[in-house]
Amino acid sequence: TEWDLFKTRGSFFDGQKMTPRPLWGFYDDTKDSLAERQIKTACDYGIDLFIYLYYWSPLGVELQKPIDTFVRASTDSQLKFALMWSPHRPRFEVIRPIDKEFDYEKSRYFDLDEASFGEFIRYTSEHFFSKKNYFCINNKPVLYMYKYFEFVERIGRDNFLRCVKFANSYVKSNGFDGIYLVGSSERDPCTFKNISRLGFSATTSYVLLPDFHSGSPIQDYQEQMQKKQPRWDAYKHYGQLPYFPSVPVGFDASSRGAPGKPAPTVLAQEDVYPWFPIVKDRSLDVFSEYLKAACDFVLQTHQNPPLVNIASWNEWTQQHFIEPDVENSYSYLEVIRRIKRSV
Repeated sequence: TEWDLFKTRGSFFDGQKMTPRPLWGFYDDTKDSLAERQIKTACDYGIDLFIYLYYWSPLGVELQKPIDTFVRASTDSQLKFALMWSPHRPRFEVIRPIDKEFDYEKSRYFDLDEASFGEFIRYTSEHFFSKKNYFCINNKPVLYMYKYFEFVERIGRDNFLRCVKFANSYVKSNGFDGIYLVGSSERDPCTFKNISRLGFSATTSYVLLPDFHSGSPIQDYQEQMQKKQPRWDAYKHYGQLPYFPSVPVGFDASSRGAPGKPAPTVLAQEDVYPWFPIVKDRSLDVFSEYLKAACDFVLQTHQNPPLVNIASWNEWTQQHFIEPDVENSYSYLEVIRRIKRSV
């Protein structure tokens, strides 16, 4: 599992800060007791909603057991949940090798057409939208689409529109008022132009922080936050839709790559993930500043609901997590609770 990466990770530059170990240890999130602790902690510190990466494909749902465990444990909780559908299957090779003659991403792709999209909606509606704590806006189940543009490009614009029409019709037949689609992307804001015509209701980003294909392989957390914050307005402007800002805690996925990868001088179009980019100098103070700015943004732009996405709850091997660790304890959660109470 990815927990094993804590035992084998190495550094790429002097002073690279390694991810501290989880305060709760290397847990199994298919256990009810762990889910109950996560739920209680989230509620205690003002988290309203968990968004799970959702790996549905025509081959079935992978990594569904943690979601099922959460749903079972949270039935009587105030904590809501939603799904973020991924256009890829999970990675089956935990550590990316160097110079191995195979496409690291190829095994993750799946075929998608109108028929399989219909299967997806029927399955997801029955197993998740129907749960009483599934997150809805205006009686519409909220479905995030991670890298939404890949779905559109893969199936074609006209076919995608027909799929959205079917999704709305199907969920209405189950007592909802339609589906609330949220397109997620970190691409240039101008690519969000006309997204509302594709049937989306809002936009967001997952980890709006590193530059993957330009600049230095080692990037500064505060500088990247300063650079990306103006995109919140730009995404809203070009999309002509509500934009739920993303406030990431950090980014360093280098432990997911085999050791020995030399650092490029400048990032270009070639794929050097997970080794680079690395965002250094993760800072509680900077996180606090931009979380407050994101809360102000959604309130001042009168977005309803005023959602702010935080990346992430427990992406430990990409170094964006807010769960307690042995170094910071509950500090990030305490910041969230304090700011939420102040706005």
